[in-house]
Amino acid sequence: PRYKFASREDYLAFIATAAHEFIHTWNVKNYRPDGLVPYDYLNPNYSDLLWISEGSTSYFEDFLLLSAGISTNEEYFKGLTKSLNRHLNTPGRAVQSVAETSFDKWINQGGDHGRNYSTNIYSEGQLVSMALDITLLDESDGKVSYRDVHKALYRDFKLPKGFNAEDVKGILKSLSGKDYSQWWQTYVDEPALLDFDTLLNKVGLEYVYPDKAKSVAKLNVEAKANGQLLELSFV
Repeated sequence: PRYKFASREDYLAFIATAAHEFIHTWNVKNYRPDGLVPYDYLNPNYSDLLWISEGSTSYFEDFLLLSAGISTNEEYFKGLTKSLNRHLNTPGRAVQSVAETSFDKWINQGGDHGRNYSTNIYSEGQLVSMALDITLLDESDGKVSYRDVHKALYRDFKLPKGFNAEDVKGILKSLSGKDYSQWWQTYVDEPALLDFDTLLNKVGLEYVYPDKAKSVAKLNVEAKANGQLLELSFV
């Protein structure tokens, strides 16, 4: 639209998308899960690692804007808060793992089913990527980060090779000297029930409600007027 860059928020949203696609120059264009190597243009390409292709890219895009001086710390944390809130208000987070939502991408649906049963490879993958990054940084005293994992994928699994979950776990072990199989099982293969208080505390952050915030009772349903009746449109 003509005035798409008029507001600061709209401008940052566009630049974030541009940063996302720029990161794909490496993550996906140069290395990708073996379910996508080579592409089959006649059939679905199944992979349980689409969260690395898209969610991790979403995680890195915000850092790219921050490190380039395009966004501020306050804007970065505002975006992170939105991501956390969206996760906590998605019932499907307790039902479907990020690996499952990657594999099911071809049949993911919106509406009640999507929100109550499934997650999203972008938003959920972003938070699992953050959790892995913080865990690596914490356990290595800041010497190893999730960026190092992607550097290794770029170095060792350039196309036409592909990588799978065992390859990523192998990289994690070689970088950290620790076995991440149980972590992977808990946060990738099973629904990621993330403890944000503990996680963020490791990097000096705190997830808090504003001083004036109040508890509000909600039915978690949506309705629309239909004559003199209210018709439920979402449960």
